[in-house]
Amino acid sequence: MIKLVVNTPKGEIANFNCPYLTVDGDYGQIGIYPNHVPIIMKITSSYIETEVQEKLFETTFIVVINGILDFNDNIATVVAQDASISNNLEDAFKIIEENKKRILNENKRKTVDFVQAEKELAKNIKESKASKI
Repeated sequence: MIKLVVNTPKGEIANFNCPYLTVDGDYGQIGIYPNHVPIIMKITSSYIETEVQEKLFETTFIVVINGILDFNDNIATVVAQDASISNNLEDAFKIIEENKKRILNENKRKTVDFVQAEKELAKNIKESKASKI
């Protein structure tokens, strides 16, 4: 069995045993079975397919955005900007698009917040006359 662990900044998304992984990476798909040679793969915006042992081998898709998969000693570790789990491929792709939009909106909001904070700082410096000593 392969132990799959998926982590994001929000915490652990998945931690379970599975018989194989099908990884849809940036340069195509690869199948990983127990005792596969060590490998590191970049996953920009795609999925990992597997069957979860604890769920009676139900097919599961892990959607990954901006991630790295490291496979070594039958442990597959994924570190990603965002990830989520789905039970079918169509839903997995919908989740990818929803997550991309959410991340884009968060980044826009953070940029606007930073610009506003910069304006307020300039205003406060000017009003405090800190530049006049």
